[in-house]
Amino acid sequence: MHKMKAYEVLEQNDWCQNVWARNANGEVVEAKSDDACRFCAGGAIVRAYLYDEAKYLESFRKVFQHTLDNFGIDIFAWNDSPERAKEEVVSLLKELDI
Repeated sequence: MHKMKAYEVLEQNDWCQNVWARNANGEVVEAKSDDACRFCAGGAIVRAYLYDEAKYLESFRKVFQHTLDNFGIDIFAWNDSPERAKEEVVSLLKELDI
């Protein structure tokens, strides 16, 4: 059974900033909610690895370390930067195979 990666969650859904997830009406929801259809990078990781705690923790560790080392900020600040685009977030998650 194929498990979805976080970048696939974003490829198949909308992206958002400043919250983990939103529903179709733009309301804030939990990333694990069935109504969620827009995700930030962190929300996509939660959605992809909801039932695999080891992969969930490893993915957050990996992406946090990468953004701190390369951009000097954590993944949340990087995702939420006004100049950020969905394609950049998907690309980063693909690069890290998350």
